[in-house]
Amino acid sequence: MLRRVFKVGVPDEGLLVIVPTLNKVYLLPDSAPPVPDFVQDDEPGDETELLLQADASFDYPSVMFLLTTRCNLRCIYCYAQAGDADLTMPLSVAERAVDYVVGNALERGQKAWIRFHGGGEPTVAWDELVGIVNYANRRAPGAVEFSITTNGVLNPTQRQFLADHMAYVNLSMDGPPHLQNLQRPLASGGGSFERVIETARFFYDRGVKFGVRISVTGHSVAEMPDTVGFFGRNFPGIGVAVEPIDICGRCAQSGIDSYELPGFARLYLEARMEAEKYDLRLRYSSTDLRRVGLRYCGTSANNFIITPEGYVTACSRVCRLQDPGSELFVFGHYDRTAGRFVFDAEKHRYLQEFRVDNMPACRDCFAAWLCKGDCPMARYNYNSGDVLTGVSPRCEEIRHITLGLLLERLGVAR
Repeated sequence: MLRRVFKVGVPDEGLLVIVPTLNKVYLLPDSAPPVPDFVQDDEPGDETELLLQADASFDYPSVMFLLTTRCNLRCIYCYAQAGDADLTMPLSVAERAVDYVVGNALERGQKAWIRFHGGGEPTVAWDELVGIVNYANRRAPGAVEFSITTNGVLNPTQRQFLADHMAYVNLSMDGPPHLQNLQRPLASGGGSFERVIETARFFYDRGVKFGVRISVTGHSVAEMPDTVGFFGRNFPGIGVAVEPIDICGRCAQSGIDSYELPGFARLYLEARMEAEKYDLRLRYSSTDLRRVGLRYCGTSANNFIITPEGYVTACSRVCRLQDPGSELFVFGHYDRTAGRFVFDAEKHRYLQEFRVDNMPACRDCFAAWLCKGDCPMARYNYNSGDVLTGVSPRCEEIRHITLGLLLERLGVAR
């Protein structure tokens, strides 16, 4: 196999050489002979095909439901402005999606996956969520797995149901009381911390597989290491994802108008040291060295995401037709007359082009196959609707962190 080699100079250290698909990193002195752009080994196959991997057909074995636009929180940075509209998916549409993915999964001899996500808080549409789980379990007993992203404002019945039925729970929570209550207040205006921490403790004490997702803003960036430490002290051993916010949605109402997060890269690397104390699995999606590829996410591959109104979107951050990006990311709908999902093959083919090797500003960057161009929707917002040209709003932070992680792997302190 012919494999790509990436190189970047490191001041006072030498030349860092990365062969992503071999998971190899080297630090060479400046006096070393020139390093080629490709290396050949005896492994058969094509490197690009190895990197793409995902099936880009319409035979989806998994579905994500954006059940509702309603929400019991009013997060100050919410991309969907959840709670500003009142839309909930009809159960009949959800059942047809379940039929579709279960049929495809069974044909492949694998389990179907059903995921519940935002656009609003999925547990606010509680009857629909329970109805989908029960229908799927009747439709294919033992052949369906479920997961959910939730804000954690749950009652005891809801916590127990999720504990019983979800293979994984992704809990959105921004940290200790002063940060959580500032950034993720209740719709009524009160603080959400006590409700959410109670949910987290319930899951942790019962061995439910769950992780925490922290959204980082200008209010919270300076406290990132302390915030990671907070979760470590309370829930050692869990996974923690740290993600900087995008400037969209409710940010305008909250006065958040800048992508700048002073010190984000340095503070993230410091937070890693804090995470190690508590055996936390800390990650920032655009700097995850375990995920080598050309596609940042399933947006350009196999995402099958249903909006409350029955549209099919490739991006979970496009929940309604009036949302920015719908002209790009919505590529199908549920046809109630025909009783089936209809797809726009041409739009779907265009979405498959959202790959880092198609991004001129990124394709030769040493971090390209690790960051994979960053989030397509973040690029869309930052580059006035253009995903492929321009750069990520977090380009410099991503490069800084990636370089730090690679040197850390080699035992080089920075």
